[in-house]
Amino acid sequence: MNRTRGSASEVEIGPNEVLQLVLEVAALVAFGYAGWNLVEDTLVSVLLSVALPVLAAAVWGTLRVDGDPAGKVAPIPVPGLVRLCVEADFFAAAAILLAVVGQLVAAAILGGLVVFHYLWGYRRVQWLVRHPGRLPEMRAGRTPRPRRGVR
Repeated sequence: MNRTRGSASEVEIGPNEVLQLVLEVAALVAFGYAGWNLVEDTLVSVLLSVALPVLAAAVWGTLRVDGDPAGKVAPIPVPGLVRLCVEADFFAAAAILLAVVGQLVAAAILGGLVVFHYLWGYRRVQWLVRHPGRLPEMRAGRTPRPRRGVR
């Protein structure tokens, strides 16, 4: 298992973390593929094939908990249970969209690997369930941004 120094803690990068990355990329590809194949109109297909993965990636990357992964401060901190729901919805939507466009085997493989990933990473799931989302000690070093119109 490789050990990498994070900004706030030591992070272990093992096979399950690699699997998670592969699943994230596969889900984004699935969103793009489904967007291209959902409708007949070429212009709408192009728009959907770009918009779906970009929107999914934006939600995935912003709604996080402090300290996950690599000890990073979350852009928009949410409780761990909310993050777990975001992840479940992200992967479920990718698998469902694959099934809707006729890729049943790919949908089943993606869904099965996601279930395997979360069973294998049960400690992270437990950690997320108990995580409050925002960790004040991590945010102490961050300078608060002034609100507009307030002096």
